[in-house]
Parts: sequence; structure tokens; C-alpha cells
Amino acid sequence: MNAWLGVILEISRGNSLIQLGMFWDCEAQILEGVEKRVARAIPLSSSDYSQTRGWPTLQVRSAEGTPILDEESVLFFTEADIAGHSDKANFAFTSDDGSPLDPSFQEFLGQPHPSRQYVKTTGAELVQMNISIWNGAVGSKEGQEF
Repeated sequence: MNAWLGVILEISRGNSLIQLGMFWDCEAQILEGVEKRVARAIPLSSSDYSQTRGWPTLQVRSAEGTPILDEESVLFFTEADIAGHSDKANFAFTSDDGSPLDPSFQEFLGQPHPSRQYVKTTGAELVQMNISIWNGAVGSKEGQEF
């Protein structure tokens, strides 16, 4: 999947309405006997235009300014579900509970991915891999991570 952390995606499943989500990560999974890349995104809802910047404002589901990231709140989708994408710099962000966004999350929203400029100027290929190795059993509940 060719997406940067924090890119705003338009996610469409068949004929359903498009959802907005901020790309979070991607992993290979076996679905129906076939390996597919499944991605996760923080769901966003669109609100009115920001009065200060004139940009669309997106709301992040949050508790006390921190994004809520759990199995129910994260969008799961495949690359085929991506209908479009935009840079997060084109949006303003607010929390849906009215509290100010956490300063570290606000900083993340205001900056491009640190490797993006390097890849853009050098043409280097960037690949992210997350590997977990379990000892003694098949899953995380029975095995021990080392």
C-alpha cells in the first residue's frame, strides 16, 4: 500500500458512502484463503469550514483531546477500498468532544512524515515492516514475545 502515515483517505466499500480516515498502518493478513493487505485508519467526520484558515475541518473521535484507538473505533479496509486521498496539511482538526487536541497529536497533525522529504528528493524506496516473533505457541495469548 502506497500511503504515508497521516494521509487523509476517502474510503468506499462498494456502493456505500465514502468515509474519511487518517491512514495509520498496514499489514498482510490471510482473508478467505488469500493474502491481502489490510490497512487501518483513524475515522474522521467532516464538519463545517474553519473560520480561521478557510480549510475543511475534520473531527477526530477523542477522549480529553486524545484520539480513541480501539477495535471499534478504527477503520479496517483494503487498498481496493481507497477512493482518493489528500494531504493532512489541507485540513484543520478538532476533537469531537470539544476539548483541545493533545499537544503531541497536534504536532503530528502539523508536520509531514519525517522521511517524506528524503524520499521525495532522492527517489529512495521506503518500506515499513513490523515483525513479531512468538516462542512456544501460536498466538500472543499463549506464547512469549522475545
